[in-house]
Amino acid sequence: YNLSIIYSMKAEYFRKNIEPFFHGFALLYPLGTAITGVCLNLFGPGDAVCWLEGQNCDDESCRHKMMMFQFAFSGIPGALCLLFTGVSFFSIYRALANREEAMKKYSFSQRRLSLNSEARECKKEAGKQAILYIAAFLFTYTW
Repeated sequence: YNLSIIYSMKAEYFRKNIEPFFHGFALLYPLGTAITGVCLNLFGPGDAVCWLEGQNCDDESCRHKMMMFQFAFSGIPGALCLLFTGVSFFSIYRALANREEAMKKYSFSQRRLSLNSEARECKKEAGKQAILYIAAFLFTYTW
């Protein structure tokens, strides 16, 4: 939506030129971290699922290494996703606000109140959706 709303990118161009990178990252990052974890013998039984535990991890340096891998494998991608999502929603919200401001000069005085309230309601709804989406992301990621 960000590329479409702010940069006026056509859906066809996005589908052919940009979407493959998104799918590639979504597949290659988890596959790469899984292969790395298996090669370094990082996986072990966790509380609910198998996770980076290290089966021969008795000393402090080993536990520190596990925490670094856990942060690199899940903390960094989660933070980047949250940052990307927040910046995207804020950009869309600002674009709607700028369009509302630009359209004010084209509205007739009789309809101005109606158009302004419609634009304000649209901007308010976009802001509410952004907050709910980010809250759902945080809830599911930290659960």
